[in-house]
Amino acid sequence: MVYEASLAFKADFGDVDVTIDEKNREDIFDCIRARSVDIVIHPHPASEIAHEKDIGYEYMTRTRLAVCFARESRFFNLDFVTPEDLRNEEVVIHNSVQGKAWVSLFHKDSPILLASNNIGILKDAVKRGRACSVVHEFMFNSFPEAQTGEIFMVPLKDKNYFYEECWLTYPIQAGVSDEAKQFMKYVAVEMEKQAQLNKRSI
Repeated sequence: MVYEASLAFKADFGDVDVTIDEKNREDIFDCIRARSVDIVIHPHPASEIAHEKDIGYEYMTRTRLAVCFARESRFFNLDFVTPEDLRNEEVVIHNSVQGKAWVSLFHKDSPILLASNNIGILKDAVKRGRACSVVHEFMFNSFPEAQTGEIFMVPLKDKNYFYEECWLTYPIQAGVSDEAKQFMKYVAVEMEKQAQLNKRSI
């Protein structure tokens, strides 16, 4: 989503530099306070953001969690999967606080193939059919492997955990620059496209 928005934005504003940097969830607020980023788009509990000083935030959307699989997976025709369905499925996880939390919630009895901070390695393991992985639904369709059909996602259904809210966060003192505000219009367009693509619902 952000990648597609960046391409469209650069096509119209070629003189504005755009850098996309992936951060671990636990490092986001430090980056905002240090002003090493202009804006951050991320799923996060509102209660945690509200306790952060000097950080502004605006609601963007609500995102589901989903599980991505290789296209040959037996889960292809399912409308959703549960943690019970994943019991014997090998998984790959992002080596972060959030990734480890997802393991405790959804993969207690699943064998873990590997943990890594490298998204490319995780996607490759899924694409090869070696493992599955939990992802945020709003991010999934920006993966090139999703667009080519090499991997697909199935919404994750769990009675205790399903949706997360997605926020735009920024340093309060600096505010959001005019360029960032313009960029967010392009993100909004991509979000609407993703919403149409993700109408497969439970």
